[in-house]
Amino acid sequence: VRDASAGGGKERLCWLSTRSDLRRKVVSVACEAERKEFEMENLQAWLIAIWIGAAVIFFVAEIFTAGFFLICFGVGAAGAAVAAMLGVDPIWQLAIFVALSALALLFVRPFATRISRDTKNEVGIDRVLGKRAVVIDEIDPLRGMGIVRIAQVEWRAESDNGERIPR
Repeated sequence: VRDASAGGGKERLCWLSTRSDLRRKVVSVACEAERKEFEMENLQAWLIAIWIGAAVIFFVAEIFTAGFFLICFGVGAAGAAVAAMLGVDPIWQLAIFVALSALALLFVRPFATRISRDTKNEVGIDRVLGKRAVVIDEIDPLRGMGIVRIAQVEWRAESDNGERIPR
């Protein structure tokens, strides 16, 4: 197709893709701008999918890890996906990803360290360690025997300093 008015008579060879085949057409210089626009729209569609995929991967991976670390990158990727949907340049999308991830790390890490402190395991013998007990059977380090009662439960006991503790 020749459009002498659009390109001043110049013709250029363009490749346009369709779903079924790749056809070669002769079009005017305007084809170059259309091709670039098509490529940019195609790139934006891919970037949206990539950012959404990255966000989902980070969020799912966070389920299997501790410390709220990967969720920060998920937030950054989600923000970059929104930017891609709005048509923001890919360099700015990357900048948004980095900035939001850094901000999320700054705000989430103090919270994560506060809630993930080591807590005492209050199960089994750990719940009675250090508590006062009543000696039921003499604690004798030579025999390696002794029984104490703590909160209506009897436990085998040993002397910390190796001394004999009478009943």
